[in-house]
Amino acid sequence: MFEEYKMIMYKSKFVCYGGDENQKSKMEKGKSVIVSVVIILIILLYTLGGYIPIIGLFIARFKIYNYKNSDTVSNQAFYDFYNSKYSAGNIDYYLKRDVIIDHEVNEVECKTINQKYKNDRIHFIEQYKNTVVFPESLDICISIDGENANRWYCKVYLLGIYDNFSGSEDEVKRRMQKIIADYLNYLEPFYNVTAMQFCYANIDSAYELIVDNSKKSIDVSKLYDCFKPRNEVLDSEEYIQWKHQIESINIKKKMH
Repeated sequence: MFEEYKMIMYKSKFVCYGGDENQKSKMEKGKSVIVSVVIILIILLYTLGGYIPIIGLFIARFKIYNYKNSDTVSNQAFYDFYNSKYSAGNIDYYLKRDVIIDHEVNEVECKTINQKYKNDRIHFIEQYKNTVVFPESLDICISIDGENANRWYCKVYLLGIYDNFSGSEDEVKRRMQKIIADYLNYLEPFYNVTAMQFCYANIDSAYELIVDNSKKSIDVSKLYDCFKPRNEVLDSEEYIQWKHQIESINIKKKMH
């Protein structure tokens, strides 16, 4: 009977030890899963933001403090995961590009350049003999260098340009280059234009250009192959109305 008791005790210990081993195994697997998830999140955040957000936050606060010289503003900084930027009030910091966007500065600069452009737009119209519809206002976005606040980089949006012109693909591309060059020459005394969105349509075709040279000025000679067809624009109501007007004008010209 004593032998049977020992056997029962041995089996109960075996079951107990086996249960502990299973529990330990499950815990180890759980830890491995958690570690794997954390590593994946760190890699993802590093890929999107350039740094792990908690580290990037220290850098962002330092850059914003150097720019504004204010702890009050820099301490407000938080990581905007959706837009991959650090924000503090009216200031955004993009760590990958190391630039600051101050929305108050942008508002002032937009207002200033458009006051000038409002009077100068007529020169563009006359230069192209009233055949091109140019934007009534200029949209710009100023990025400020994170290392040197005196260095500004400008993105320009030239949208809704309609041209009473018809030609080969090569002629159209060279004409678009000329229009862009005219605007860059106009803006050059005030801004270093490093990025642009350009939307253009003529009698037969429509194109879009999106270029971002980061901190390097746009080289017009390199834009020839960057224009992308936007055929869907030809079906838009705005384009159809403009084309009807142009066709009426062209018919009247032929009659005279």
